[in-house]
Amino acid sequence: MAASPAHPPPASPSAPSAAGPFVSIIIPTLNRGEVLVPLLRSLLRQPHPRFEIIVVDQTTPPHPAVLEFSSSCGDPRLRYHPIAVKGLPHARNVGLPMARGEFVLFLDDDIVPSADLVGAHAANYIDASVGGVVGRILERGIEPPDEPEAVGRMGRYFFMGREGFHARHRHVVDHVQGCNMSFRRSALEQIGGFDERFGGTAHLEDADVSLSLRERGWRLVFDPRAEVNHMKNPAGGCRPRNRRALVHGYCHNYTLFFLKHGSGWLLPPFVLLRTLRAALFALEGGDPFILGAGLQGELDALATFARPQPPLRPGTEGS
Repeated sequence: MAASPAHPPPASPSAPSAAGPFVSIIIPTLNRGEVLVPLLRSLLRQPHPRFEIIVVDQTTPPHPAVLEFSSSCGDPRLRYHPIAVKGLPHARNVGLPMARGEFVLFLDDDIVPSADLVGAHAANYIDASVGGVVGRILERGIEPPDEPEAVGRMGRYFFMGREGFHARHRHVVDHVQGCNMSFRRSALEQIGGFDERFGGTAHLEDADVSLSLRERGWRLVFDPRAEVNHMKNPAGGCRPRNRRALVHGYCHNYTLFFLKHGSGWLLPPFVLLRTLRAALFALEGGDPFILGAGLQGELDALATFARPQPPLRPGTEGS
């Protein structure tokens, strides 16, 4: 992996004002009502003085517990919006124009937030150069590994990344991670929101936004105080139907990502690298058709790239 340029250390954020900035929490959800309701209860207890929660529900029909809670909790900070079209970047884009906050915090529906998650994200935006924040991500019940040498880094040529979002120290990063990330709303609007062409598991849609923001001069930071435990619920969400679908989506999205951000002269070795990766998946899965799914994903990405990124929709979009 090609090393990224050295980053200057980020300035420590100052304490926010007593009123605090207005934060819009956007939670896309699909078939996870049993974990969504406890998350909403926890978020409504956050001490940050000014925030709202926008639930964009792709579940059809909606989970009864979610409908009951959203209609009976009586808290005006909670807004529930069901939609018919499934897709993680699409759901994020539906929520974004609905947001009234200066900052937007995107959370997965299967996380357990730290006690002041919202305030920890918001504190970083005292620095006017910060366009996005990624918080600490732990796996519930698993002891985090040692402090990583690199956090949120991405190679310049083939975009192989290092995450390390379990770290304990604040860093400037190359990319964020979707289950616990926030942005200046104005910065997201500058780049047209999330690219809905990243389909399937939506792999790399968060990295795509990250690079697009950095290309506009925004800085991204990792703040370990903004901590969540990610339960990685095996059901629901944008989990793939099977291993072939997983590899197809992986190769499609990685190829699309490269076409958007990579150097054209590196396309042949990039395609070779992705094809070898798909072959490895086929060997591991004992299914030669997995390789075919990966090759088809690469070809499909060429057609996808030829289509323009869909524009942001009005906040009331429900289809």
